Amino acid sequence: ILPLGAGAQPAPAERSARAVEAPPPDPVAAGVDAFGAGPLTIETGRVELILPRAELLPRARSLLADAEAALEVAAAFWDVPPPRVTVVVRDGDDLFNAWVDPLGGPIVSLPLQRAWPGEVGADAEDPGMLLLVHEMIHAVHFGGRPGSLPIRTGLVGADLPWPPPSWLLEGVAVWAESRLVDGGAGRLDDPDARSVLRVLAREGPWPSLADAALISHAAWPGGRLRYLAGGALVERPVSYTHLRAHETVLDLV
Repeated sequence: ILPLGAGAQPAPAERSARAVEAPPPDPVAAGVDAFGAGPLTIETGRVELILPRAELLPRARSLLADAEAALEVAAAFWDVPPPRVTVVVRDGDDLFNAWVDPLGGPIVSLPLQRAWPGEVGADAEDPGMLLLVHEMIHAVHFGGRPGSLPIRTGLVGADLPWPPPSWLLEGVAVWAESRLVDGGAGRLDDPDARSVLRVLAREGPWPSLADAALISHAAWPGGRLRYLAGGALVERPVSYTHLRAHETVLDLV
C-alpha cells in the first residue's frame, strides 16, 4: 500500500536495468538545450567545441568526430595521454588557416572557410582534417605538460613548456599533415613547397638551423622556411628510422 499521492515505484532491480539500458547523453542535443544568446558550446570530455551561432549546429557532430580523431592521432604520435582541447570555430574571415593558443587551453582556432584553389591542402580528401591534425600536434605538445622554469613565478605562461626551435615545432606538424591525412596534400608533397627547397639547394646559400628557427627569417622564403625546411628535416628520422611513436600512430590511421 502506497502513501496517499505517491506513484508506483519500480523495484530496485528494475531501476538498475533501466539505468543500464538508457542511451548515453547526446552532447549536441545538450548544447541545443543550453543554447541562448551567444556562442554554442558542446563538450565530449576531451574536446570542447564552440560554435559562433546556432545555424552551424548541423555540422557539430562531424566537427567533433574529426577533432576527436585528430586529437587521438596526435596523442599517439607524442606517446602521451590526450589533453582536453577547446576548438573555437570561426566564420568571420576568408582565411583557410588555423592556429593554437596554448594559454588557457590549448585552444584551436578553426575556420569554416574551405581551402582556396592552389593553397596547401586544397587537394586533400578532407582539407579540414589536414588543418586539425596539424594543429592537434601543437595542442598535444603544449597541453598538460609542466613548465620548464625551476621556480614558480606567477607569470602568465610560466607553466607552459618552452617551445622547441620553430623548425622542429612546425616540422613535426608538417610531417603529420602530410603523412597522417588520407590523400596527403600536405607541404611535404606540395609541388610549390618542394620547388622552394630545390631553388634553395641550387642557388644557395642553404639556410642553417638557426635561420630555420626564426619566425621572422628575413631572407627568401621568409617565415615559410621553418615549415618547409623543418618538415623535410623531420621526415628523415621519423619516416626512415621507424620511431616507436611513428609506428603507433600509423596503426591508428
